[in-house]
Amino acid sequence: MLEKYWKTGLLLSAAAAMAAVAAVSPSCYGRIGKPGSNEYIAVNASSPAEVTTEAPAAEAETEPVTEEPTQAPTKAPLTMPKGHKLPGSRRLAVEPILQNPELPTGCEVTALAAALKYCGFEIDKVELCDNFLPIVSEAVCTFDEAYVGDPKSDNGFGCNAPVIVETAVKYFESVDAGWTAKDLTGTDFQDLFYQIEKGRPVIVWASMGLKDVTMKLRWITEDGDEAWFAELEHCMVLTGYDRAHGIVYAADPLEGSMTYSLEQFESVYEQLGKQAVILYENEQENPL
Repeated sequence: MLEKYWKTGLLLSAAAAMAAVAAVSPSCYGRIGKPGSNEYIAVNASSPAEVTTEAPAAEAETEPVTEEPTQAPTKAPLTMPKGHKLPGSRRLAVEPILQNPELPTGCEVTALAAALKYCGFEIDKVELCDNFLPIVSEAVCTFDEAYVGDPKSDNGFGCNAPVIVETAVKYFESVDAGWTAKDLTGTDFQDLFYQIEKGRPVIVWASMGLKDVTMKLRWITEDGDEAWFAELEHCMVLTGYDRAHGIVYAADPLEGSMTYSLEQFESVYEQLGKQAVILYENEQENPL
């Protein structure tokens, strides 16, 4: 993966703000505004205060997808029925949208744009970002509350599932659509395959190249909440799976239509807190 697009963490204490550090290469540092000032906080990944031990990189499959796609979104119940037997494989025809060059660190909103397009909604990723994504440029909140940084910059950070749900809901309301979004965070990875079976692509949090991550980088917000961020955090759309071959399909905002190791994807998904989001029509039965 191109190093200049790595998302890196930073360590901030609201009680004792760190002094500004000289600007350096974005491949090793994150830069974000300090609340109430024109200064920037930058963190060196090699600084003793925040050194992390990165697990060995896993070899991710990067073979382009060539198999035939299956079905459009359905109005099936959102909850997998007890005892339901999943088919061995399914794949949805989700057309990937690439985040570069406009949104080099905007993988989350780009993944949402791809899922929206599959569901029949045409909106440009930049328009979605500019008009509906909650963004803060200063370290004043957690990643559950807003995208932190600038998704149009190489030095942006990211956001968690609740922010993408809020973005989708705001968009649906703006076009008076009978759709909404649901945060499925906490769902076991292979239980997400039910959503794929029923024609619903799943926005999931993983990592660039499916490399193992740690959550040892953080800052403290002004309200005293901890904001944790993982290096290499990335967001994709899960579009299919094949259990027999041990692979999953994804619309990757950096790479396009890809296949990845099911086992490694599941591992990284769990490392990122099992975060997932789906889009569905409001009138569907059995809401989660």
